[in-house]
Amino acid sequence: MERVKTWLKFAGKGEQKVAAVFGVTPECCAQAVDYLRRELPDVPVWLFSTSDPSPATQAQCERVIVESDSMQLLVTAEKELWPRWVALALATWTGEHGRWPVKMAPFFLPM
Repeated sequence: MERVKTWLKFAGKGEQKVAAVFGVTPECCAQAVDYLRRELPDVPVWLFSTSDPSPATQAQCERVIVESDSMQLLVTAEKELWPRWVALALATWTGEHGRWPVKMAPFFLPM
């Protein structure tokens, strides 16, 4: 395991842990962020959304990135999260159609 960590550190991976949340509506983002703040209060939350979250939700996050194009949001998330360890990744699945890159994002992140 140490060899892997050494290689990842060489490739730019850091030690800071974050929780990544992916959402498509302000309501879903709020529910997911509220849950993580309650259950994992010591882990910083980074929110990636296709729509602007509420100010209250934004205030609970260390970082908020909004991009209307779901594929571009996934690419941005991968770039931004690479230097950190993603302790937990969460996506909201509420039955709406489309935006599959956001829904599948936790499966494609660099852990």
